[in-house]
Amino acid sequence: ASPSYSIYGDAGTFNIPVGNGFLIFFRGDRTSNFANKYTPGTSAESVVMTAIGSMTQGQVTVKDWFTPSSSNLSYTSTSPASVRGFNLVGNPYPSAIDWESFQTASTTTGIYGSNVGSTMYELNPTNQNFGAYVKGGGGVGTNKASNIIPSGQAFLVVATSTSAQLIFNETAKSTAQVTGLNLLMGTGATEVASNPYLRMELNKGAFDMDDMLIRFNSGSLTKYSAAEDASYQQGFGKGHLSSMSSDSISLAINTLPLPKTSENIPLNITATIDTVYQLELKELKQVPQLYDVWLMDAYMKDSVNMRDNPKYNFSIINKDSASYGSKRFTLVVRQNPYYAYQLL
Repeated sequence: ASPSYSIYGDAGTFNIPVGNGFLIFFRGDRTSNFANKYTPGTSAESVVMTAIGSMTQGQVTVKDWFTPSSSNLSYTSTSPASVRGFNLVGNPYPSAIDWESFQTASTTTGIYGSNVGSTMYELNPTNQNFGAYVKGGGGVGTNKASNIIPSGQAFLVVATSTSAQLIFNETAKSTAQVTGLNLLMGTGATEVASNPYLRMELNKGAFDMDDMLIRFNSGSLTKYSAAEDASYQQGFGKGHLSSMSSDSISLAINTLPLPKTSENIPLNITATIDTVYQLELKELKQVPQLYDVWLMDAYMKDSVNMRDNPKYNFSIINKDSASYGSKRFTLVVRQNPYYAYQLL
């Protein structure tokens, strides 16, 4: 219950209970020209921040800092659907935890979530967009998110009712570490998937802006399923990329069955600046050679086989609504008859 933190603009002081996450605005060393840290164009110095206290052990039931007497997560049914039920929580332990330990059966094992979705979101500080990971994703998420959540990492979970509850247990801890190129600040990642998948990336030059996953599983549906898909949450970045489910839900992770003939997957792309961008087929893992992957551009009346040409340059003009959004690009995954085998 200590210490208390005053929140600028709010009356009184508040405690931040264990298990809450927060976003900090860092201005640098307060002893060096502190008054000018709000001036555009200035940069913060490198400064060491130290947290002092006891390491957290045992079971932790998350209590939101603004309702510390309640063991339930925040959920307001009248909130807009794009933010409804989102809670910023954090790994409370001096150890990594594994989101694959998330379950809904026992309050004393792994990460217990009652009326909580199986997707978690992390803010990628490099491109300022959210990385999503769905339990059962084989370690593969968008924007460098994975099942391993480092010590001190904050992330978003989605409550689905006013009785939602999130409990961390010691058995959620993992000896695995997020290191090297798998870090959120890294430049690439080496991942192992349990299902075939493809990763599309939106970038501008050498700068990656956003990415999305399409996974393939024979037992999946083309409609949105909270158990296997991750709805897209827009971050603060300058470009955004997602795919659309058959019931028109924007998804960061879209799980589909491999098509018997062909499947059309609309892409939703937006950007704040009028310039040239690039769509790149960044990864194509375990997808059988039988399937071609075509990118169709309705605006330019163009198409490209992304197995042969994984990069496609295009322009966005924000005054022209046909140059962006969910109507311009379609990803077509279809069987190539040349590779089909038939027993004669």
